[in-house]
Amino acid sequence: MPQPDLAPLAESLAVLPQIPRDEGGPIFAEPWQATAFASPSGLSAEGHFTWKEWAAALADDLKAAAAHGEPDDGSRYYHYWLGRWSGSW
Repeated sequence: MPQPDLAPLAESLAVLPQIPRDEGGPIFAEPWQATAFASPSGLSAEGHFTWKEWAAALADDLKAAAAHGEPDDGSRYYHYWLGRWSGSW
């Protein structure tokens, strides 16, 4: 699966500090993670919400998970993207 074109989102990615990344941008351990990333990216580009709104909502989800004892090791990061994308917008 091809990686999404992140060039237009470079500045917006700064509001997502926990996203797994390397010097080239976001990294995906599995193809479905790239899809999870690309879906809200497209919706944001279409004006359904801003990246700042997305980042704030995702941060709230991650904080709630941490408060419930979810480990902060990045292993479930994109699961929260799916949860946020599939049910909250």
